[in-house]
Amino acid sequence: MYDAHHSMYAMKKEVAVMANPLHYALFASCGFIGSQHDFAFFKKHAGETYTSYLRKTRREKLLYPEYQQDDCWATLWDSGYRGNAELLFPKITVPRHADCHSEEDVAEMRLIAAKRVVVEQFFGRMKKLWLLTMKPYPFHDRHFDMDADNMILLTNEHIASLRLDDADDSFYRRWHNSVVVKKATQQNKRKKQVEDYRARKRARVTRSNAGLLGGAGGEDSDMDGVGNTDGDSGDVDGDAAAGEPIVVDSSDTESETQFERGKPGDGGVRAPAMQGGRQGGGAQHDSGLHGDGQHGDGQHGDGQHGDGQHGDGQHGDGQHGD
Repeated sequence: MYDAHHSMYAMKKEVAVMANPLHYALFASCGFIGSQHDFAFFKKHAGETYTSYLRKTRREKLLYPEYQQDDCWATLWDSGYRGNAELLFPKITVPRHADCHSEEDVAEMRLIAAKRVVVEQFFGRMKKLWLLTMKPYPFHDRHFDMDADNMILLTNEHIASLRLDDADDSFYRRWHNSVVVKKATQQNKRKKQVEDYRARKRARVTRSNAGLLGGAGGEDSDMDGVGNTDGDSGDVDGDAAAGEPIVVDSSDTESETQFERGKPGDGGVRAPAMQGGRQGGGAQHDSGLHGDGQHGDGQHGDGQHGDGQHGDGQHGDGQHGD
């Protein structure tokens, strides 16, 4: 539903306004999604919508004999409707500045634009009257057509008592410019957030690599929580010392994994491939924390089997089995 031209997610309606005073809205299409191009919708529905109304009567052909070669009245469209379409009525599109190569072309472009300005004036008047058109539609999209048609009809009634003027066009253009500026501000903010994130990520990788190069000479036997071990055990970023999530790179595992660094003995974390722990203390056994951080439950029976008390007279003095 994203409308790239207006830089917003939107539902759109095609509105046809009279070129002559009082510039009422004559037609309003059903709502269609913003991602659909205006001209694609026009080619699909223009024949059944406008042809019968634009067909000239016999009296009109007599009043304007210079236009008798056309069976239907012409229509003016903005540059978004540029292209070929099989239509029974003439379609005049506002030319682009790049297509104006002479003063006559520029004069024709200005004449067509002056005729088409009533469309912006109508939308400006409608936005002045109805706050609902100035913000995202808050209701279900099944009510969109009914609410929009009611606002268009009531705007026609307001125009009957107060005609369109340049102030309506200025109001519409100010609103449209504010939407464009707001969207550009959001895009720039998002771009800065992405750049800041990438800079922080590069800094973390640089510090991690520096730590690995500095500690590559030997094995760390100080197992404080989940520490760094030698090459094959998986390298842990030094920034995680405060309990931050540790990320195992997807090049070493099949999928990117995150886990919280635990304390010795909390039993909730199994660290990757610990080889250099204290074998006698039982706090780290083989590949990390075994059980709840101690051998078995940290005590053998009720004794002190795994914490260095096994061979100093505590095994046979009644503490082994009680």
